Amino acid sequence: MYLLLLTALAAPPLMPAADVAEPGLQAWWKQGELLLGHPEQEGRPGLKPLVNLNPVVLPEDLAGWVRLGESCVPRPESSREVEGERLTASVTASTEGPVVQVLSGERVVAQNALGRPAQVCEVLLAEADAIPGPEVIVAWRMELAGQADLRGITVFRVPETAR
Repeated sequence: MYLLLLTALAAPPLMPAADVAEPGLQAWWKQGELLLGHPEQEGRPGLKPLVNLNPVVLPEDLAGWVRLGESCVPRPESSREVEGERLTASVTASTEGPVVQVLSGERVVAQNALGRPAQVCEVLLAEADAIPGPEVIVAWRMELAGQADLRGITVFRVPETAR
């Protein structure tokens, strides 16, 4: 009889909370809020995907908001202190299969695949809604032949077990 012992490493999944994509989509964040839309279009159509799916009109002045995904960086990541622990959200793998991870130090505490081949432009670990606990906001892009880039925002909730 042989006995083989292996260390299994498993991290709880990041739970998807919102996933929105449109050509030219723009995104803004401020503490506790996420806003998506098209300020250049007539009527300034927008959406607050972590509240509900009802359309909203984007504010005329977005100066108090942080613009997300405006430009793409090679290795996007974001860190913050959560309940006395330093967490970092980052993206691994290639554009063919990006994986979003939350780490505490060097230890992966939660992860999930983005679910599509895309260039991840920005990652923000922040409070993005009224539910206590941080979210990981991922701004990404896909090139479409002969059209404007498809831009998307995917939001994952960080599970309590990861904090």
